[in-house]
Amino acid sequence: MRSLSRYRGKSIFGPVRNLALGIFLGIFFSTDFAYSQAFINLQAIKTIESDGNCLAFNSRTECYGLYQISKVCLNDFNELNHASYSTQDLFEPSINEKIASWYFDRIGQMLNFYRIPVSIETVIASYNWGITNVVRWYGQGADIMELPEETRSYIEKYVQLSMAQVL
Repeated sequence: MRSLSRYRGKSIFGPVRNLALGIFLGIFFSTDFAYSQAFINLQAIKTIESDGNCLAFNSRTECYGLYQISKVCLNDFNELNHASYSTQDLFEPSINEKIASWYFDRIGQMLNFYRIPVSIETVIASYNWGITNVVRWYGQGADIMELPEETRSYIEKYVQLSMAQVL
């Protein structure tokens, strides 16, 4: 029998295809995998949220900049990181991205706290719809069809952009 040790740690698909496969499996089969910043494609989020416009502002939701950061998220970031950014600072791309990256980590922590599997589906739904809504949704059975149409569309758009960027 041939030893498989030479294949240990090596991928038969390659890192790019593995990422695409991980995204696909995470969305369509709700498989759990450890949260990692590498699984969140910030470029896709930026495209969805602002189409790359650092001066984007949504007057309905009062969200700012590239990643459409809300005042609540900004206040949490400031409090937990001993920072003092203002809403005007959110128009600075590096600050907006810093807070968005932090928030994705925070979402993973909150999902773990509520014992909700951390997957692309739950992380992206939390970012789009809010962690409180995702906790409630999960407690009611976590049927993807029970997510709001906007959130389902957001997840689908995220997957499409991510797969297009990695393939």
